[in-house]
Amino acid sequence: MTHAPPSAAIDLLADFREKNQRRNQVLHWIWDEQGVEAPAYKTGQQKMKYTAEDVNALADDLIWIETRLASHAKSPAELQNERTKLGAKADLYAPAPWLQTKS
Repeated sequence: MTHAPPSAAIDLLADFREKNQRRNQVLHWIWDEQGVEAPAYKTGQQKMKYTAEDVNALADDLIWIETRLASHAKSPAELQNERTKLGAKADLYAPAPWLQTKS
């Protein structure tokens, strides 16, 4: 992991945990007209409603998390080199807010 502040990594993991739980519901729970329902072995879970827009937004969120995680997997030099090559698109494809200096 690069030298991101600990709070950035914690926020990223919390975001991943929440989105991944929703992903699991969409993929593995039982679908019907009203939404998705937990399998029998997951007692006490409520039925969740998902629209096509909800699923698309979740997919976009997971892609953004993957992009953020990829930045953490690079060395600081690799990340800075990639950000330099990307120029104005660096924050979109190689986010690293901990590298930005305050004005």
